[in-house]
This record gives sequence, structure tokens and C-alpha cells, in this order.
Amino acid sequence: MAAEVFSAAEFHLFEPLAGHFPDYEAPMKSVLSSHASFSLHAIALGNQTGEQTIHMTPDGVSSSLHPIWGSNISKLKIPCWRLDEYVQAQHIPPPSVLKVDSQGAEALILEGAGALLDTTDLLFLEAWLERGYGPETPLLTELSEALRGRGFILVEIGNPYFSEWHRLASVDAFFLSKRLMQEIREPSNGWRW
Repeated sequence: MAAEVFSAAEFHLFEPLAGHFPDYEAPMKSVLSSHASFSLHAIALGNQTGEQTIHMTPDGVSSSLHPIWGSNISKLKIPCWRLDEYVQAQHIPPPSVLKVDSQGAEALILEGAGALLDTTDLLFLEAWLERGYGPETPLLTELSEALRGRGFILVEIGNPYFSEWHRLASVDAFFLSKRLMQEIREPSNGWRW
């Protein structure tokens, strides 16, 4: 949907299971072939560059850099990069928007973005209300507090995910940079936000 609205934008997609999880291959090929502006990077993002272990669930969807316990979990060594280092190494333009849905590794990815956050306008993050991926899972309140210090304001939440017993477990959280908010406010002729 974003590609339809922002037709001149480049989209850089990061999927560490690309090439390792057969069920992902056909949908990824279909999306990539129909969107010339999409580039796939078969790596994980985190707070350090180097090889990491991803813990894979049978469906792939809930796979995480955080340890997951169970008899049906497999492990795979994958390349992992800090986003700031990867953007520089690959000569990718700094992002205006970051969408992160990484099964509990959101804080690691934001840390690895480094100074890129200084010029990013919008963060679209999966945010947790419980530590679904263990003690390192960042909670929405923790992300909000950390991002406030980096100049971002929580402006909207949506797409609730409910775990067993209909317990609200996570939401998508949208943060705008204060810099962008100031640009939006200036032409508003004093309208109160």
C-alpha cells in the first residue's frame, strides 16, 4: 500500500529467512517481481554486525533472534548487521520511514540504526505489552521512553494482537519525529495539537 502512495520511493526489505525457509520463497518472488522499487536484503538487523543465531518456528512467522524454547524450534546461523553500517556499506539512502516487525528485536534494531534515527521521520514498530519473546522483549512503554529521548513522539497505535484468553499482547505503534511534527505544525496558523 505504501508503494502505491509513494510511487517514487525506494523500499529496502530485510528478511533473514529468505533463501532458508521454503514457504517464504513464492510470496517474496511474487512481491519483488511486481514492485521494481523493492530490494530484498537476506540479512537480520540488530545492534551488532556479525553472525547471529535465529530461532526458527515451524511456520517461520514467529522466528526470533531471542531464544525460543520448544521441541519444534530449529536454529540457523545468519548474517546480522547494524542498520547504520549496512546502509553505509551498501550505499543505501538513509531511511525516511522504518517499519520494524522483528519478534522482540525491535530495540536491538533501533540501537543499530544509530545516527540514522536523527533523519528518520516515521517509525512503525511492532510493540509489546508483555515479554512474549523472553526478558529482552522491549515493552511499548520502554520503546516510547527511549524514543522520546531520541526526539520521537508516539502518535498512534493499531493492529492489536491478542494471545490466548484474548489477552492484548502487542500493537503496532507509530512514532513521528519532533522535527517532522514541528514542520507540520508551522503552517497550521496556531491550531492547537
